Amino acid sequence: MIFTRRSVLIASSALLAGCGGSYSRPAAGVQARRLSSQASFYVAMPSDGRYGSRVYSGSGATVVQMVRGALLKQARRVEVGNAVETQDAALQSARAKGLNYAVVPTITHWEQRRTGWSGMPSRVEMILEVVDVGSGELVAKNTIGGNSTSVTFSWRSTHPEDVLREPLETYVASLFASGA
Repeated sequence: MIFTRRSVLIASSALLAGCGGSYSRPAAGVQARRLSSQASFYVAMPSDGRYGSRVYSGSGATVVQMVRGALLKQARRVEVGNAVETQDAALQSARAKGLNYAVVPTITHWEQRRTGWSGMPSRVEMILEVVDVGSGELVAKNTIGGNSTSVTFSWRSTHPEDVLREPLETYVASLFASGA
């Protein structure tokens, strides 16, 4: 069979498209109002993610830093918890620091796979809640997640945080008023 340059390019493009990740955009969730870039935020530490009986040590700290990074692209002041907290404890911590909002992530699924040799995708899912510290009102809540592709040309493992980065940053940006 003779391949033309065009058919090779089309086949290569199709294969390379499968190398990235399959990222789910956040589904429509709760959002009572837009956030201001002048507001201050406290990000609570979630429990480490797990898949079955396996706990992924340090994944809670990873999520905190990812949420912090996404918020810092929109707002000036973001502080983080350094121990696992409930929503009530996060509100107390945020109040004690004089912050406007408590951001409470909950990891609901964390599955890291060696995609390169197993063909199984890494998967991640988390719930992100934003609570007004003064009133205790839930301002925003959504589920964010995705999975890597199962086709890769590398023996490198895919990581849930790699899958989570884009939809998390997109969602956090959507919480803020345009031009704020």
